[in-house]
Amino acid sequence: MEPTPKQHAQIRDALSAALASKPLVAQEAFLQFPSVADEAAEQPSMLKRFRSLSMNTKERPAWSEETVKRKYPTDKTVELFEFSSDFETADLNQMLVPYQHHQSERGGYRIKWLNDTRALAVFRRTETAQRVLADLSSSRLVKTKNYVFQSGDLEDFNKKYTGDRG
Repeated sequence: MEPTPKQHAQIRDALSAALASKPLVAQEAFLQFPSVADEAAEQPSMLKRFRSLSMNTKERPAWSEETVKRKYPTDKTVELFEFSSDFETADLNQMLVPYQHHQSERGGYRIKWLNDTRALAVFRRTETAQRVLADLSSSRLVKTKNYVFQSGDLEDFNKKYTGDRG
């Protein structure tokens, strides 16, 4: 049975607290897990400690209109909307494969989820954003348009998104 998003958060917070309270040497001992090969050799494997972005529990300042407009400029940001609420980040990335940094010159983007059926993709170049709009204009899976900030968007930017988007 898959843990709920709330249970994931509780597990993450408990692990983060446990690791933060131990010195690095103790953390490594805390994270020892035996693997099949190690059981034969009687030596535990070491799980390296990496901090996931999702484990970052620092409070962030609230988004302001100026911050949203600076980080998501209209000419470089494509709004993706009216897609299935079952979509995950991987699904959006699959649609945007041709525009990833290794697929197109000066490509690359990042995705910001606003809610279950709305996300923003901000691109490094204006030309790439315009190409995405043209290429996805006839898509039956997602609707697209240039993102234009509206004051109601601050609510979406400032809420803690609890959905697991993969």
